[in-house]
Amino acid sequence: GTITNNAGGLIEGITFSRAANTITNAGQIANGYYGIRQDGRNTALTTLTNTNMISGTTAGVMITSRNATGGRVTTLNNSVNATISGATGISIGFSANNQTQYGNIATLNNSGNITGTAGHGITISQNGSITNLNNNSTGIIESTSGGNAINLNGSITTLTNQGAINATGGVAGILLNNANARITTLNNSGANSVITGGEYGIRLQNGTIGNLINAGTISTSHATNGAIHMEGGEITNLENRASGTIASIVKLNGTIGTLTNAGTITDFSNSGGNVNDFQNSGNIGSFSVSGGSVTYTELGNGTIGSMNIAGGTFTYNKNAAATGNITNRITGNFSNGASITGTMNIMLSDAPNTTPPTTPTTTFINGAGASIAQSVEVEKSLDRFTNEGTIAGNVSFSGNYTTNTFTNTNTITGGVSVGTGYTIDSVTNSSAGSFGTGFTNNGTINTFENSSTATNTFTNAGTIANFTESAGVDNTLNNTGTIGALTHDGAGTLTYSGNGNLGSLNATAGVITWQNTGNITNSLTNNATTINGDIGLQSAQGQSISVTNTGATANINGTLTNKTNSTATLENEGTIAGFTNEGTLTNLTNSGTITTLTNNNTIGTFTSTAGTIGYAGTGAITGNFTNNGDITGTDAIILRGGAGTETFTNTGTIAQNVQVEKSLTSFTNSGTLTSGGSLSTGNTINAFENTGTGALGTFTNNGTITSFTDSAGAGITNTLANNNSIGSLSHTGTGTLTYGGTGNVGSFESTAGTVTWSNTGNVTSSLTNSAQINGTGTININGQNVAIQNQTGGNIANAMTNATNSTATLSNQGSITGFTNNGSLTSLTNSGTITTLTNNNTIGTFTSTAGSIGYTGTGTITGNFRNDGDITNATQGNAGTITLSGGSATDTFTNTGTIGAGGTATTDQNINIVIDKSLNSFGTQGTINGVVTLNAGHTLTNFSNTTANGTITGGFTNNGNVTNLTSSGTALTYAGSGNVANFSSSAGVVTWSNTGEITASLTNSTTINATNANQTLTLNGTAVQVNNQAGGNIANTLLNKAGSTTANLINAGTINTYTNDGTTTNLGNASILTNLNNSQNAIITSLQNGDANTTNASIDTFTNAGKVTNTFNNFGAITTINNNATGSLDNGITNRNTITTITNAGTISGTNGIGNAQGARITTIDNTGSTNITNEGTITTLNNNAG
Repeated sequence: GTITNNAGGLIEGITFSRAANTITNAGQIANGYYGIRQDGRNTALTTLTNTNMISGTTAGVMITSRNATGGRVTTLNNSVNATISGATGISIGFSANNQTQYGNIATLNNSGNITGTAGHGITISQNGSITNLNNNSTGIIESTSGGNAINLNGSITTLTNQGAINATGGVAGILLNNANARITTLNNSGANSVITGGEYGIRLQNGTIGNLINAGTISTSHATNGAIHMEGGEITNLENRASGTIASIVKLNGTIGTLTNAGTITDFSNSGGNVNDFQNSGNIGSFSVSGGSVTYTELGNGTIGSMNIAGGTFTYNKNAAATGNITNRITGNFSNGASITGTMNIMLSDAPNTTPPTTPTTTFINGAGASIAQSVEVEKSLDRFTNEGTIAGNVSFSGNYTTNTFTNTNTITGGVSVGTGYTIDSVTNSSAGSFGTGFTNNGTINTFENSSTATNTFTNAGTIANFTESAGVDNTLNNTGTIGALTHDGAGTLTYSGNGNLGSLNATAGVITWQNTGNITNSLTNNATTINGDIGLQSAQGQSISVTNTGATANINGTLTNKTNSTATLENEGTIAGFTNEGTLTNLTNSGTITTLTNNNTIGTFTSTAGTIGYAGTGAITGNFTNNGDITGTDAIILRGGAGTETFTNTGTIAQNVQVEKSLTSFTNSGTLTSGGSLSTGNTINAFENTGTGALGTFTNNGTITSFTDSAGAGITNTLANNNSIGSLSHTGTGTLTYGGTGNVGSFESTAGTVTWSNTGNVTSSLTNSAQINGTGTININGQNVAIQNQTGGNIANAMTNATNSTATLSNQGSITGFTNNGSLTSLTNSGTITTLTNNNTIGTFTSTAGSIGYTGTGTITGNFRNDGDITNATQGNAGTITLSGGSATDTFTNTGTIGAGGTATTDQNINIVIDKSLNSFGTQGTINGVVTLNAGHTLTNFSNTTANGTITGGFTNNGNVTNLTSSGTALTYAGSGNVANFSSSAGVVTWSNTGEITASLTNSTTINATNANQTLTLNGTAVQVNNQAGGNIANTLLNKAGSTTANLINAGTINTYTNDGTTTNLGNASILTNLNNSQNAIITSLQNGDANTTNASIDTFTNAGKVTNTFNNFGAITTINNNATGSLDNGITNRNTITTITNAGTISGTNGIGNAQGARITTIDNTGSTNITNEGTITTLNNNAG
């Protein structure tokens, strides 16, 4: 019958077990386990048409029968936008009770959706079938969760898909599940037809697809599973048409009879089974064979993205029947681990109309044990080309492309050719790598390394940046192009020929036979090996060639020529037969043997640390020069040019004359300069050092040497002829230096050995000696502030002269025969011997702490003077004179030694000291045999003659002004007309003949004698202090000059006479005062003789014509008091002891007048003047005569 469910109608499921004619659904058949279930032995349905929805929780449509003739649907139409869905959309031939079931749909036309929500879209049991399944352009057969869009255990005779068979939410688009599964024809032919799945597009676990025709898309969402995934079964014929795309074919097993591709196969993988005939004219993304057998035929100009032949059998042919050029481009990686045979060359090329990547990433690998019968054509950029197997044909690289790495460890029988424009970054030929007919380069190779045990021939007509030959066999490299660097570190012999240039050569092993007529342009390094042949060196403009012959066994058996306009450096530790320099050799370093070094131009830095150089040529050396070996030859070594900051060092032997025609920072020699050397006019050597065993021969200086040091040892005599200028000259060796010439030296130092001086020039800065200087020449000192030091052990036998207008300092701890000062000697320090010091000008500071000086001359000493040694008179026949003049008033004179030798007996040996300047101090604790004179107009702040040894035999004549004079020596004669502020005498006898004055103080505890009876010691000041201490004896008259004030006169010793013509503030006599005279108009403010505790004080005669303002207390003894008519004792006299006579013609005032205390005695009072007398003691006689 007929069931029609109209739009809006709902049938909650239809189950029938008998034949039905037509079911038409425009509404909904839903809500049951099944939408429509056909379950019976002989059920049949002619037409099922769905334009809306058929749905069941188990299946939308279930067709099953226990009878093979039942369970049939003639036509099932699922219209556009119609839906058949359930856990399984359509189930054919399945039963819940697992009994054998059958089912068939003769024709299934789907333009809507057939959906399995928890299983399969369509599932067909092994006894089920669909004769014709047409999935139209709008049709979708899908599994949305966990199943397959079509799950096939039975058969589909014809499956035509123009829509979508989709299991992106499930497993496979189509699954052939067992051996019974079969699709006779699968035509995925629509413009938008898609077969896809979450893990597989089409999966054959087993079963058969007769013809699979794809003009649409077969794909998978899985990263490694195939869009067509074969684990078994068979595809008899697979045709991928021009518009067809197969994401991948993964063939783990099974068979593909014929595979024809005119479209795109993203990935082909065969790991088992056979592909009997793979015909391609389209695009294959990746092609992989790891097992089974694949026969491939290129029909046209197809492409393969990448090819990986890892196992199995692969036959690679081109269509023999085709005409024209048949190419198959492999655009991606190529890998072969098996055997490739056939007629098709392997071409690596970019796909047409594509832009190659900036950085190549594709690779070619022919693995170990693998073989390729054909040639390999590379017409693209590669990251890596590796051959570990065999390639029977030729390998060629062409076009403007780049291969990063080329590696060969086996055999390329037909050789390798690199075409013009092609670049290979790295070529490595190792192990048993053989290039058969040879390796020819017309392109560019950055790095080429050969360590193969096979013999090879290399030809370069292009450019090779770096070529390394490490082979142990003999090879040939013919270079007619350019090689940047050639390294030979193998044990074999490399024959290097051609006419091309080589940048750098590095040879560390084996032998190189050099037959190349080109040049080395960058560097040559030979390390302990042998190079036979002549080699040209020619640097590029502005560049330099480095030549290094390293190791004692390194041998260059030929001549190296550094050509005109070429720049090079040379370092040799081995043997070089010849080196000719026609250009610029910026640096030469040698520790081996250079049989002949011909320098016809310039050598920069020259360093020979050992070995021998046979030197010749007319060229110059412009840089640093160092020789520790032997240099032979007759041509002079000329140092010329450069920056003038270079150095010369020789510790070896140089046979030639060394001509320095440039300025040098240093010249150092500890070897032998057999023929000597010279420095030319206008040039400078900053530091010249001749040390150790250095033999200079004769070195002539016509230029300027800033510093010269000779420290050569005993037995070595060197000659320095200085005809211009030497800044400093130091002789520190035990050998002998003969110093001649006419030039000047700034600083001269000799600490050892002997200097034979014949130089007639000057020393302009300093002279330091602690050794022996002798010779016939005078050492001329002529400069400003020249420091002369003759140190301990130093002996200067030559005469020395400090020239007029020259200033110098002299320090001597050794011996100087003669020193004449015609200039200014700012300081002299001596603790040694100066046999004759002739001072004809000025000496500043004079210090002799020990030793002896023979002094003469008419000059002066302007600074501090100190003598702790002996100064003798070197003036013949007359007393000498040391004159202190000029300088500063703060200067001092100190003597603890002996000056002069004659004393009073032989005055011609005396030395007089003339102070013609102001001094801070003059002190002697020693002996001065002579007269010390302070000239008028000058001030001496401190004069001292101290200690028991302090003696000035000729005395001190003061014609100037002395602030402090202290005498505590053996004796002092004090003469002259000058004043002294403070005079102190504590030892010895002072013989006073000075007519000057004492202006501040006089302190005495010894004897002061006058030279005649009338000689006075004159006090003239504002507050003169006089302290004549116990033991002090002033035998002269002590005169307080009119207008002078003596603040205190304290006498605890003996004063012969004190005459006060001025003012005496306080006069206290505690000892002996023979005569006290207070002149008319003079004043004594306070006068006392003794005190209560000092009753032995005595005044012999007190004569007063002036005024005494205090009460004159006498506690001692006074013989006579004469108070003259003008005399006034304003407060009288109180006698508390003894007064022999008081004669008063003047006035004795005060309350008591003359007071004679109890127990006191006055023998006689003669009064003609006016006084009161108060007597409590004894007055023997009182004469009042008109008084």
